[in-house]
Amino acid sequence: MFDFIHASAASDRTRSFRRNVWIFFALKFVWGLRWGTLLPIVLLFFLERGISITGFMLLMASLNLSSVAAELPTGLFADRFSRKWSIFVGALLGCGGVLVLVFAVDYYFMLVGFMAVGIGAAFASGADIALFYDSIKGAGWEGRSQPLLARALAIENVGMVSGMFVTGLIVSQTGLVGPFWGSAAALLTAAAITLAFVEPPEARAAPAPRQANTFREKSRDYFRRLKAAVQTVTHNPELLALAIVYVVMMRVHFLTERPFAGPYLVALGFSHAQLGFLFMFYYGVMSLFMLGSARVRALLWGSERSALLSLGILGAVALVVFVNAPLTPVVIVGMLGIYAMIGLLHPLMLQSLNRRLLSSQRASCLSLVHASNYSLGLLVGPALAAVSDNIDLDTGLQVFQWTFAPVMLLAVLWAWRALRPQTHREPAPITPGDR
Repeated sequence: MFDFIHASAASDRTRSFRRNVWIFFALKFVWGLRWGTLLPIVLLFFLERGISITGFMLLMASLNLSSVAAELPTGLFADRFSRKWSIFVGALLGCGGVLVLVFAVDYYFMLVGFMAVGIGAAFASGADIALFYDSIKGAGWEGRSQPLLARALAIENVGMVSGMFVTGLIVSQTGLVGPFWGSAAALLTAAAITLAFVEPPEARAAPAPRQANTFREKSRDYFRRLKAAVQTVTHNPELLALAIVYVVMMRVHFLTERPFAGPYLVALGFSHAQLGFLFMFYYGVMSLFMLGSARVRALLWGSERSALLSLGILGAVALVVFVNAPLTPVVIVGMLGIYAMIGLLHPLMLQSLNRRLLSSQRASCLSLVHASNYSLGLLVGPALAAVSDNIDLDTGLQVFQWTFAPVMLLAVLWAWRALRPQTHREPAPITPGDR
């Protein structure tokens, strides 16, 4: 009888974790929707309010700085207390930040809004994938982790494309402020969806033998955990190599999209409306590559080492084509190659990082990786923008190309040496619908 009760409880937990997976898909769609509604018009919104492009870049810098500062503390909060409530707080903070931007008339209040959005994103990043990955394990679907991660990322991109599609309709009825209300509503919906999650019991870090009570003890405990998270990544050659590849290749994508793609494509003759449809196409293609990433890896490469090396070569070639192609259609193809690279890389990398991390450190270590990505953006983004503004766009693109193409190749070669070679090809993944 006791065995039956135990089996029944285990079955209930498995169903709860499987329900988490489907809830997470809904969360990612709404999360993508809140970004998609803003991306096409966010700069126009602030220009309409008298903010210069330089002023807008400073606002974006405040968002990135607040995210960098908050990533590790929020990751430790998620690991120590709750991933579910970390995501919930992040969604509410983001919603509050967007609403501040709706009503702000003073530049300093706008800074507050951007910082709230950045801190909210830090609360959610790391915690969301950590909760999702632990739910996959609890559901007994660990062998399907990469296809499930790919599906979640693709659904987020579908949400972004959907947001971009409806933004024009919203603006025609409400003006540029409408998409901000839509983004705030999406974040509030995300907070409500988060309440339906069941927290995996192994997600929390084991408490210390004696709970820290004084401020000094709590501070020491915090820095001990912070040091442990940093050492977990930096003292493991495989994790460190994967993190560097991930950060460099994601930054290539972000810098291609912001700040270079818009001005470059406009200079080639694209209208603002055409840019919106072009980015919808790129994100749609990225989603398809995400969904097929596991099968492509199994069929073409098999191992992580071969996959990363091939993607590094693809990214470097695509970047060179994007910058130097003499014909507009070839430029479009080069940029498409960068989005295809990220579509294949992102689920592979999340699966590779997560399977090497302990559950109790998962959110904090992933937050460390995200913080490194923001930090690299703060380091090189303003410098590349300054070259483009003070010399010309072509020079900025050339500096971008000859900085990141070699670094990307060096990073994947380092990963090739650091990752242990596998003795056999990985089997083709089982999709969530397979039995």
